Amino acid sequence: MVDWVTAMDMCAAAGIVNYDAPAAILGQNPRYIGRPGFDTLPTLNGPLPKEFDTYNGNIARPKSWKRKTFNTLLGIGAALGTVALIQKGKLNVTAIKNFAGSVFNIIKKPFVWIANHLRPTTP
Repeated sequence: MVDWVTAMDMCAAAGIVNYDAPAAILGQNPRYIGRPGFDTLPTLNGPLPKEFDTYNGNIARPKSWKRKTFNTLLGIGAALGTVALIQKGKLNVTAIKNFAGSVFNIIKKPFVWIANHLRPTTP
């Protein structure tokens, strides 16, 4: 079993951390030569939420309300188009139900097979 100090040293050797993490946690002087001083490192509380903010002024990614509005309008349009096709008789509802049922059976078949093999056998 590897203790946490050895695990952190392996992380430093692999380049995951670039400082002596056990010394930083225990408040000791760094054991590695050439590592940065602990006064310049961030706190051990973890990164701030703003560092993971995906909407930090990136113009290539649309804002949340724009995406939600587009997706809502797309869904409404698809529903209205489907209703219009059904009313014109160009879309057969029973054919859709049969196709959905066959797809469901294809998806369900492996799960039923696994469930049958996992059940205990009765003597």
